[in-house]
Amino acid sequence: MTSLYEFHKGGIIMLWMLGVSLIAIASVINIVFTKKPRTAANLVEIVLLWTLFFQVGVVCLLAYYGHVFTGPVIAAQIGWPAGSGFQYEVGMMNLGLGILGILCFWFRKDFWLATAIIASVIMVGCGVGHIREIVIHNNWNPYNAGPGIWMETIFMPVVLMTLAYFYRKLKS
Repeated sequence: MTSLYEFHKGGIIMLWMLGVSLIAIASVINIVFTKKPRTAANLVEIVLLWTLFFQVGVVCLLAYYGHVFTGPVIAAQIGWPAGSGFQYEVGMMNLGLGILGILCFWFRKDFWLATAIIASVIMVGCGVGHIREIVIHNNWNPYNAGPGIWMETIFMPVVLMTLAYFYRKLKS
């Protein structure tokens, strides 16, 4: 079965780049058409909104789909055995994060901070898990050790928490 999430070796990079591209496009459109003044606070708010919506919401929903509906394909690219119940649990975690990210479109303030914190903790925790897999099991499979993993588990949490910090600081 072919899926939206079934990519070649660069799949996670492509998914990550899709999220970043959508953030940039939506942010620019939002900035151009906003009726609010173009203050630093409003610009940070716009970029954080679309980062939460696309990178946490949409990307996590696609990860959910991949883990739950095309599990054996994703498992092979991560280096996991096919048929593990754990993969279903990872998919459900991605579903929950994806829903939170999408809800950020309607809910703001503390909801955004809570979403950024839980997404960042999970992403960094997954990054630690990928490093453990490399060190303990010499797992260099593309979805375990590829560059997309590092962008999603190291770079994105830093971006999310930095934006959340400045959003709260500039909006207060």
